[in-house]
This record gives sequence, structure tokens and C-alpha cells, in this order.
Amino acid sequence: MATIPLATGVGWVVSPVIKLMFEKVQSYISTQYRWQSNLDDGLKKLETILTETLLVVGTAERRRTLDFNQQALLHQLKDAVYDAEDILDEFDYMLLKENAEKRNLRSLGSSSISIAKRLVGHDKFRSKLRKMLKSLSRVKECADMLVRVIGPENCSSHMLPEPLQWRITSSFSLGEFVVGRQKERDELVNQLLEQVGIPKSRSEGARPTSSEVITIVGTGGIGKTTLAQLIYNDKRIEDNYDLRAWICVSHVFDKVRITKEILTSIDKTIDLTNFNFSMLQEELKNKVKMKKFLLVLDDVWYDEKVGGSINADRWRELFAPLWHGVKGVKILVTTRMDIVANTLGCTTPFPLSGLESEDSWELFRRCAFNTRDPKEHLELKSIGEHIVQRLNGSALAIKAVGGHLSSNFNNQEWNRVLNKGLSNEKDIMTILRLSYECLPEHLQQCFSFCGLFPKGYYFEPDVLVNMWIAHEFIQDGRHTYGSLKSTGRSYFDELLSRSFFQALQYGGTVHYVMHDLMNDLAVHTSNGECYRLDVDEPEEIPPAVRHLSILAERVDLLCVCKLQRLRTLIIWNKVRCFCPRVCVDADLFKELKGLRLLDLTGCCLRHSPDLNHMIHLRCLTLPNTNHPLSDSLCSLHHLRMLSVHPHSCFMDTRPIIFPKNLDNLSCIFHIDVHKDLFVDLASVGNMPYLWAAGKFCVGNTKMQGLEVLKDMNELQGFLTITSLENVKNKDEATNAQLVNKSQISRLKLQWGSCNADSKSDEQNVLNSLIPHPGLEELTVDGYPGCSSPSWLESEWLSRLRHISIHNCTCWKFLPPLGQIPSLKKLHIDRMDALECIDTSFYGIAGFPSLETLELTQLPELVYWSSVDYAFPVLRDVFISCPKLKELPLVFPPPVEMKVLSSNIVCTQHTDHRLDTCIIQKVSLTSLVGIFHLWHLDSEEIADTSFDRANMLNNGLRDSSPNLPSLEGPFIGWCSDFHHAFVRLNEMEIVDCPNVTSLVDFGCFPALQNLIIRDCPKLKELPDNGNLTTLTKVLIESCYGLVSLRSLRNLSFLSKLEIKHCLKLVALPEMVNFFSLRVMIIQDCPELVCLPEDGLPMTLNFLYLSGCHPLLEEQFEWQHGVEWEKYAVLPSCFYAGKSMEDTEDIADEILLENDMIEWSTQTSLLHPTDSAASSSSFLQ
Repeated sequence: MATIPLATGVGWVVSPVIKLMFEKVQSYISTQYRWQSNLDDGLKKLETILTETLLVVGTAERRRTLDFNQQALLHQLKDAVYDAEDILDEFDYMLLKENAEKRNLRSLGSSSISIAKRLVGHDKFRSKLRKMLKSLSRVKECADMLVRVIGPENCSSHMLPEPLQWRITSSFSLGEFVVGRQKERDELVNQLLEQVGIPKSRSEGARPTSSEVITIVGTGGIGKTTLAQLIYNDKRIEDNYDLRAWICVSHVFDKVRITKEILTSIDKTIDLTNFNFSMLQEELKNKVKMKKFLLVLDDVWYDEKVGGSINADRWRELFAPLWHGVKGVKILVTTRMDIVANTLGCTTPFPLSGLESEDSWELFRRCAFNTRDPKEHLELKSIGEHIVQRLNGSALAIKAVGGHLSSNFNNQEWNRVLNKGLSNEKDIMTILRLSYECLPEHLQQCFSFCGLFPKGYYFEPDVLVNMWIAHEFIQDGRHTYGSLKSTGRSYFDELLSRSFFQALQYGGTVHYVMHDLMNDLAVHTSNGECYRLDVDEPEEIPPAVRHLSILAERVDLLCVCKLQRLRTLIIWNKVRCFCPRVCVDADLFKELKGLRLLDLTGCCLRHSPDLNHMIHLRCLTLPNTNHPLSDSLCSLHHLRMLSVHPHSCFMDTRPIIFPKNLDNLSCIFHIDVHKDLFVDLASVGNMPYLWAAGKFCVGNTKMQGLEVLKDMNELQGFLTITSLENVKNKDEATNAQLVNKSQISRLKLQWGSCNADSKSDEQNVLNSLIPHPGLEELTVDGYPGCSSPSWLESEWLSRLRHISIHNCTCWKFLPPLGQIPSLKKLHIDRMDALECIDTSFYGIAGFPSLETLELTQLPELVYWSSVDYAFPVLRDVFISCPKLKELPLVFPPPVEMKVLSSNIVCTQHTDHRLDTCIIQKVSLTSLVGIFHLWHLDSEEIADTSFDRANMLNNGLRDSSPNLPSLEGPFIGWCSDFHHAFVRLNEMEIVDCPNVTSLVDFGCFPALQNLIIRDCPKLKELPDNGNLTTLTKVLIESCYGLVSLRSLRNLSFLSKLEIKHCLKLVALPEMVNFFSLRVMIIQDCPELVCLPEDGLPMTLNFLYLSGCHPLLEEQFEWQHGVEWEKYAVLPSCFYAGKSMEDTEDIADEILLENDMIEWSTQTSLLHPTDSAASSSSFLQ
């Protein structure tokens, strides 16, 4: 009789299901229904049937092959077991429902359930049990038949399956198993760095060239993705590319999905809701314009159904936005198919062969021997060396086989693997299948279940573990969520260590993926139990399928398919972070009564579905609809895990509102609300299993009191408690037990309006709201008390990084916040009673980590004491205190300071002072009475801003001798300006309406950047005094300026911009402008000609727009004297007035020039290195 390999997995491994049923039956016999003899007899009969069935099933599952008759019998047995489990589960549901009703009656002060109702319920139980026993008789018949076929001698008790001993390992360490490939990596990195950053000119729709697309071609499992990952994360690539994106293309080509993933890889904050393909392409064009961009396309396939030209057209259309004026785009592709390289325009693909023999052995040694020394196991070392030779350098096969052998460290198993052989991809599957068959049965279930997910899917271990818990794949006797989760994660780590999963790192984020071959194996081993409906799958779902994942666009097939046996339904979309705008009718799920797991995050729901009929449901994941969740949730007595996720279709920020009585569900142990959402905690009651950020509004009733929070110690992230004025006393505050909420990182305590008589009570309340010591951010808003809480005056909150105190109008003295070692940001505003900041504010440590200090709207603050050791790392200071007389001498270098509306500098005509100590940047705003700045006596000050300082007279001149290091003053809205600084390198003169002339620029021997803007009366510039240090000059909106002839000998000037100078008639002579690369002239209507001696030969970019018609006409028709001055330049690009993004292009050219100069200097310093190639803008 013909035989085929047994496909174990979810479709075949049913012994765990039988074991769970057996445990439940034993529990019923010993506890719940012991007092009813008729039920007791039935349950004992069921126990016997399950024992005999488990014996047979265990034997069948351990056999390597079954013929067709044996398979058919096992299929019948499997169906009967699952049907019986459904009935037993329904039986259990009735028990849970009855217990919930009893609890509800007790909470209402009544203990009376009608006798009639209880009798009806017991009759239903008996009826269900009889039906279940009748169904299970089929199981017994199937088992008897299977015994006869297999042979009774093979069904002895010693053949019962025993769990294998397997290693619990830690999580995968990135790079730990990456062996070899350094030569290939370096070769490809060098190719990717060749001529990167050189602008290309290409007609629309043209194919990319071979130098722009590099294709790695190799068989499955050879290591293409690993090599691409090494390249993508190589520091040379990170340093030389502005943007990088990694996209897993896989079998299905979807231009919308790929484009969206490229955009989100470039910009993770982008919102592409409602974008069509044309809009996506336009957005992509804008994102990569003038950027050096590396795009990695992993696992690209060739669609043989549509032919070569259509395949090429698809990619040409996808790549179109990448070739519009870009600075340098490279595309790295991995594929198994040579034809893909030609389709993408790569004429010389990079073939990837297997690992070198030494690298193969090293990888095998790490996987198989782990920390053991092969020299101490010479026989296994010899067998292992032969195994490695037969694996032909396939990295995936080596890791899979090595991981398996590490857990089976004996000669017999190693020899068995050696005899399997391996020569091609089909044989790789044989090896992978062997690794699967050697997994314990519970891991086989877990792995095969992953066949539901599409290729290239990023697995989240916690989400996957929850799904395994829902199907009771996890064997843990404690049955608590923590223990189940821990055991489930150990399952995942074991599969990871055996290479059933891979850990990949893109941009600092770890993603867990399954290799394509492993995905194929998972689908195969599920043997029809799991089904994934993708884009190209036939429009029919097998009726016997039990676990289904379906693309949101095809969810309508659920209407026409009869899926009576379905236990899992996952609706997913092609791009995980976007809503596909597929709205699903909630009535679609009414017939799916057997579901254990329902995940609807891939679709939109206009309202929450009615779930009353889903009595078996264990795990439910919903998208947020911004409507209250359905009351039918309260009927899901088997529900264990509930998750609510944000959805781009609904961006409202209202809190999640749970139905009342949800806490009556006795089986639920985990409710997870995504971190971007928050829960109205007053609506949920006491839920100790809630994992969520939350907002709690204290009310006047007991159900709205802080006691509700007492046991909710799994709250995550941000907790806001409002209306604290309603807390009656300190005991109620203590009962909130904030100190036990270790997962809360951000806490906001907010009061509303309070009576004046309640201040002492409020102080006791705040004292009793002691946070967990791990808190990182604290906000106190509206606190009406006068003194600080004791826990803020100690070192209790040692991890606190950010404190905000708002609107605490009676708080008189600040606590010693300086002793909090981790505090980085402190914001205090609207503390009306605060008059003095004394030395106690600094504590013992003096703010050792504080970087940002903001004191705003403190109307009575007058004095601020200083100490010698405070603020060692302070960077930013913002002060708005109208009565504050002076600042403390405590600010270290370099500090950026902004002072708003302060009397630090008084309005009287006296020598009042601003002691800023050592600061880097000072911003003084609205100091309308400022006359003198006598004491800006820092030698390190580099940048000063005077905004609206209209009465500034001679102070800046007087202070200049004490500011030899000032490097970048910004003078705005000042009526006069005249100063000198010897180290000044940047000057901006802006909005000076009365300035007609400027001082001699020779006073600024270090000046590099000069900006003159909005000086309408300025007629001419001073003599530049041979200022050869200038590199950039911008003159804009100086309407009276006539000539620039005074600018001369600017030998280092690289960029000259003249804009909106309506009377300008002459440019400077440029005979000595040896470094000029960019010149932009815009809206100078009187400018008729270019410099008489022509333009510098170094010029790379010229932009003319809005000049005299005679000048523009010559450039339009490309003739005439002025045109010839441009035409003789060897490497200059002329940008007409219609060209967009002139500034960006000009800056990129300057950057390119800087890189070339740096490269040249480097080559001179290192003459043995190969010279870096360089090209001009036009090459």
C-alpha cells in the first residue's frame, strides 16, 4: 500500500487537545458535579473513552508514515475530538454563566435564583453531556478501527508520547550567528558607495542602470537576507546615505503597499491615510529629492503569469519617483530568480553561493555544540563535520540542523541526520522537516499555527503568545497569565534558537521574521487546518479549515463560505501601519460560533460587533471605533484576553469606554489597550488585569472613588487622575495604592476648583498619593495646598526625569528638587504665591542632570538665591518672571537663555545689570526699557538675540570689549547698530528700517557668513576691507541698494545670493572670486548685465529670475554677450526661473563640493589609499 510522510502539526497533533479534555472531565468529576450521580456516570464514561483514545492517537502521531486509510481514520478521529471538545466547552460555558449570574445577584443584595431556572439549566447540562457522549462514541469507534489498522501490538502503554527534554534558551542575540560573508559584504558595500551622490539626468520612465541596481541571487536559505542585512547596517552605508529603506516584497507584487512601506521606512511619523498611488508617488519623489537613498528590496519574485514586459513595466512604474532629480539612489535586491535581475535592469547580478567550509563549520559549531568544546566530543565532531559537508553551505539548513542536534546530543540522532543527505532546495525542506518532527508536540502546534501569517510578516512575540494561549497550546500548570506568558515566551525563544524564526535588525529595531522556507513548512505541516487567503489565492475557502487569516479586501468571502469548524479568524491588511479603508459589516461574524480567536485589526468597524453567540471566544482584538464597546462583551465568559488597538480610520482621542459588568467575566486575565489610546478607568470597575494607559476622574460615589484603582497594578505608561478635589480624605488616597503601580512611567495629578477651607485636607491627600519609585515623569496641576508632599522632598523618586508644576497658586516654597539625580527637565508656571527661591531648592546635589529649566508666569517671584555647585549640565533656560530682579550666578557653559518680560534689567535710566555668567546664547525679549548691557562679560558667549529692544543705545558697543568670543549675534528690530567683535564669524542684520549705512566690515576679521535683510534705506555696503574669510553672503529686501561694487577679493566666497533688491544695477567684480560655486539672483529688475570681467570658472550653479528683460532674454534665447559669459564656464548648470527647490539644489552642490575637498585632503594625508572619485554637478 502506498505511503506518504505523516504531516504532523495543528492538523494532526490532537493529543494535547485530548489531554486538556481529560483534565477538565476529571475536574468535573471531583468538584462541580460530584453531587449529581447521573452526570457523574456520564463523565466517568467520558473519562474512559478519552483515555483509550489518547493511547491510540499518541501512537499514530509518533509513526513516521501512515497510508491513506490510516490517514482517513485519523482525520475522522480528529474531527470527532474537536466536535466533542466544542460540546465540553459549551458545557463549561454554562457553568461559568451560572456562576456570573449568582455573583450579580449577590451584588444586588439577593440570593434567589428561581428554582425553575436552575432546573432548566441542569437539564441543559444533562442534555449537552448526553450529546457529547454520543459524539464521542464516534471517537471510540475511530480509535478501535485505527488500532486494528496499525496493530494492537503497537498500541501498548509504553508507546504513549512523552514530552522531549528541550533546552530553554535566552532570546536571540543579533550578530551572534552571523558567520562569514565579510568578503561579499565589502564587495557589495564598495559597489553601493561608487559614485553615490552624483545627480543623474534621466528621461521619465527610463529603466535604472546596472550600477544603480545590485541584485543578490541565490537559492533559498543560502543567506541572501542576512548578507543584505549586514550591508544595510554597515556603518559605511549609514554614513554615506541620507535615507535608507528596507522592504520585504515577497511573492505578491503590490505597488501601493511597497510605496507606503518605503515612505514609512523613511518617515515613521507620516500619515498616508486616503493617499492613492499617484499621491504616494508624488510624496516619495519629494522625500528622496536631492537625497542619497538606499532602497533594499528583499525576496523579490518574478510573476510568471503576466510575462516579462508587464513585470518590467510594474517595476519601472514603481521606481519612477526615484529618478526625478535625485542625488544618488541605489537599489539592493535579493531574489532566488536570475530573471528578476534582468527585469530590474541589472545586467551583472551578484551570485551568492554557500558559505565557505570554515565558516560553515564555525556556524554549525556555535549552533550544535553551543558552549561545549568539540574537542571533548571527538566522535560527534567527526559526524558533525560530515553533516556540514552535505549541507553545502546553506546557512538556514546549518542553523536548523545545528539547533536540533544541540538538543539531541547523542551519536544515534547525529548519525540519523547524517544519513538524510542534502543536495538541493527540496532536500533542504527534508532537513527542515526533520527538525520539525523532532520538536515536542506542543512546539509543533505553535510552529504550524504560524503558517497563518504571510511571508515577510513581522512577528510580535507577545501577540503571538497570546494567540497560543487562546488555543491552549501552552502547557503550564499554574494557569495564571504571567506564568502562561512566561512559558509561551520560552516556547518562542526555543523556536528562535532552532532557527524557525529569525531576528533581523533594521534601523535600530529588532524584527522577528520567518524565512520563506520555514513559512512553507508551517503551511505544509498544518495539513489544511491553517489557511491563509492572500491576493492570488483562489476565491474559495476549504470548508474544513479551522484557522483562517484573510486579507481585508477579500473578507466578503466569509459570506459565501460555510466555515462551521472555524476556530481562528485573523483579518490583516497588506501594510500593517495603515487602514486599507475596508469596512466590514459586523453581522458577517454571526455564523462563526466556534471561534476561539478573533483579530479584526486589519479592517474598519463602524461599530462594535455583537458577540453574544461566540461562547468559545478566548482572545479578541478589536480596532478602536471611538464608540463604547459592545455590551455583548459581558457574555463572553470564556474570554481571557481583550486587546484594543488604534486605527487610522478613527483618529479621535476620546478614551476607551468598556461596558459595565465586564469585571464579572471570571476567566479574563488580560486586557490590553494600545499605548496610543487610554481608558476611562471609571467605566471599568476594579480590573487588576488591565494593561493600559488610563484616565480616572474622581467622583462623589464609592464606585468613582480612588479605591477602584487599588488592585489595578498592571496599568501601563501614562496615568492621569483628575478631579482630586473630590477625594474625601487621606485614607481614600492611600487606597489608590499608586506606590504599587510599577509600570506607570508618567503620572499626572490634577485638581479642579477647591474651597479655601480644604487646603489642609488637600495637603494630606497629596502626601498619601505616593508614586512608585520608578516614576519618570510627574505633573502636578491645580494643587491648592501650601506645602510640598513629603515624597517630593526626599530622594524617593530617584528615577524622575521630568517635573511639571502648573497652576498651584497657593504653593509657597519649592521642594529640594535638586537632589533628584535623574531630573533633566523642570517646568514651573503659575505659582502665584512663590516669592523666593532659596538655597534649599538645590538640595544636596544641585541638579546634577538638569538640562532644561523653565520658570514662567511667576508673578511674585522677586529673589532667586544661588549656590556654587548647581546646574553643571544645564543647556536651556526660559524665564518669564516680571518682578525677578537678578539671576543667580550658577549657569555653566554653554547655556541658551531666553528672558521674557522681566525686570532683571530695570526701566529706569540706571546701570542695572544682567549677570548671565558663562552662557552661549542669550535671548532678551520685550525688555522695552533696556539701555545698557554692561555685564555681558563672558569670554565664551557666541550668539546674542535682541528682539524688540527698541531703546538699545550704546550698551552693545560698550560691552563689546568684554565679548571677544561672540560668534553669531542676531540683531533684530533695532534702530541702530554699530559694534566690533574680533572673533565674530556670523552676522545677521535684519529689519533695521532706519539704517542707511554700515560700519566697515574690516572690523570683523573672522566673519564667514553675512546676512543683510529688510533694510530698505540701506544704499550701499561699506568697503569689505579685503575680507577674504567670507564664504556665504545673502542680501535680501534692501530696496535702496544700488551697487555691490564694494565687495571685492572674496577669494573664499562659495555662495552669493541677491534677492528683492529693486534698484540694484551692478554686481561686484568677480575676478578674484576663486571659490564661488553658487550664485542666485532673484527679483532684481534693474540688473541688466553680469560682471564685466565675466563669471568665475569655478561656478557650478547659476540662477537668474526677475532680472531686467534684456538680461533674461539673452538666457532664454541662449545668445548675446551676457549669455556668452555663462556659456564659457566648463561645469555650470543654469537654472531657469521655472525651476523649483533652487535653494535645496544649491546647498546640495555646496555639500558635494565640501565632500570632494575633504576626500582630496584625505587622499593627501593617506597617499596609499585609493583616491576617492569625484565628479561635478553635470557629470
